[in-house]
Amino acid sequence: MISLNLKNLRKELNLTQVTLSKITGISVSQIVQYEKGLSIPTLKDSIELAKIFEVDPEYFTDNTKTLVSYSLSRQIERIVKVVESEDDLKLLTDFVDFLYYKKESSRI
Repeated sequence: MISLNLKNLRKELNLTQVTLSKITGISVSQIVQYEKGLSIPTLKDSIELAKIFEVDPEYFTDNTKTLVSYSLSRQIERIVKVVESEDDLKLLTDFVDFLYYKKESSRI
């Protein structure tokens, strides 16, 4: 749900509605409406919010997107930025493989 997406992200960064309003230029009353699900962010507002929360603007307009999928995407993007060598990439790949096989083996 879009309203929960915004509220959860705002709280994740310990931002008040007033602070978010000051940062984005979106009025407090509009943020309240978005968080209560009374209206959907405009494209302009979605872009402003996306910049602050480092997510795709679609996150605020698409009900099929979840906080988990976007949080994971953000983490992956951050990880990719710090991989500086083949050794780093190998270590990261091995770790992901480990997590995958651990999950798969728990299903057996």
